[in-house]
Amino acid sequence: TTGGVFDTSVVPEMALTLPGSITASEGLNIGAMIQRAGSNVLAVQLSALQNNGELKILSSPSITTLDNQTATIESGKEVPFQTVQQGEVNVEFKKAVLSLKVTPHVIDGKILKLNILTHKDELDFTNNVAGNPTIITKNAETNVVLFDGQTTVIGGLNKESLSDSESGIPILSDIPLIGHLFKRTGNKSDKEEILIFITPHLLKEPQP
Repeated sequence: TTGGVFDTSVVPEMALTLPGSITASEGLNIGAMIQRAGSNVLAVQLSALQNNGELKILSSPSITTLDNQTATIESGKEVPFQTVQQGEVNVEFKKAVLSLKVTPHVIDGKILKLNILTHKDELDFTNNVAGNPTIITKNAETNVVLFDGQTTVIGGLNKESLSDSESGIPILSDIPLIGHLFKRTGNKSDKEEILIFITPHLLKEPQP
């Protein structure tokens, strides 16, 4: 059960619901979406955007914690890295994760101050060392004040990738010596942003 006002002499529990950790294409306007929207309404809006191909919902976890106690969510994988020492090949694994740490503080039994720390590891295969990709780390920390059931969004975890593209006229582009006249090459830039939606709920005190 969610919602409710608490006696401040009791240490309350709260649930952190993430309607979605999502990736969205650049330019997606979500400003109007998070203004005191209920979590059910927000979930419907995010689902509609996903159906239209404008974003992809990566996960929708939910955790419970106590007042002033840090809750942590981590999602990712372990990446193998090879090293060679004295002719012997060794493999060690390093984590590449997206993690979220939230520390809530309840004010007057109905307002919540959240300290939010996000961490994202990004594999970069274009800059590798000895065949191993480099890991780009991004961190962000913020403090927000929300009412019970209000949603906030954490952004700024951007990713931009460049790739070469080639297209041409079938058959003609494969003719030796002159095939390049029927080909077109260029660079393609893809931009993504991970958005994390957080909706805190105060849990009612169990009745005796």
